[in-house]
Amino acid sequence: MRNKATGINRVELKGNLVDKPELRSGTDKKGREFQNVTFTIAINEGEDKVTFIDCVAWYNEKNLLKDEAKGSFIHVTGKLRKYSYENEYGDKKWITQVIVDMVKIIYSKKKQSEEPAFE
Repeated sequence: MRNKATGINRVELKGNLVDKPELRSGTDKKGREFQNVTFTIAINEGEDKVTFIDCVAWYNEKNLLKDEAKGSFIHVTGKLRKYSYENEYGDKKWITQVIVDMVKIIYSKKKQSEEPAFE
């Protein structure tokens, strides 16, 4: 029997939230309800070079981000996922995003009196 080599899929990012995290909810293909938070991190790499990374967070990480504002500096770890879907015109589209397993707020830009982004 051959052993399969196991790869490493680990991502670690530090950057600023591009906008408020967006709560998404729905039902998956098996009929289960879900909630997650999607957001984009801007990573300044110097010399006017910025990389934008799309992320999705579930469970407790979702709750950590719910009140954060645009510009908050965060540290994210997770794994990279790439998947495809067909749009309404039948075109195949690809999405690459980080599936977040840990979020740490390094510097928050949220205002203490600000209403929560979502419940």
